Amino acid sequence: MNNEELEVLQTANEYINNVQRAIPEIIENYRNGQEVQASEKMILLIEGLQWLDEVIRLTQDHTSIDREDSISLYQEILEAMENGDIILLSDLMEYELIPILSLWKEQFEETVKNNLN
Repeated sequence: MNNEELEVLQTANEYINNVQRAIPEIIENYRNGQEVQASEKMILLIEGLQWLDEVIRLTQDHTSIDREDSISLYQEILEAMENGDIILLSDLMEYELIPILSLWKEQFEETVKNNLN
């Protein structure tokens, strides 16, 4: 793994920290009827998830992350958004996205650690 890939993984790891802090706020906005604020943040979240997916794709030879699971979750999130199903959207973020992000974070950290030694 080259230095550029390591830097991208480190940046992705930092980004995951930010996303993990933002998700509960988005969920709270949706649950409190603040859909405009939540939707604006969701657009940024979706863009960030697309970037993370690209990071995973580019580094898939060095991690054991299954992109199929994340792609399926993205599709469910987008469908929930399109259908205005705030309850499903909140549940997907809380019970599926947050745990997946934690796994990615662990994988990124482990990959960086193993390639720095």
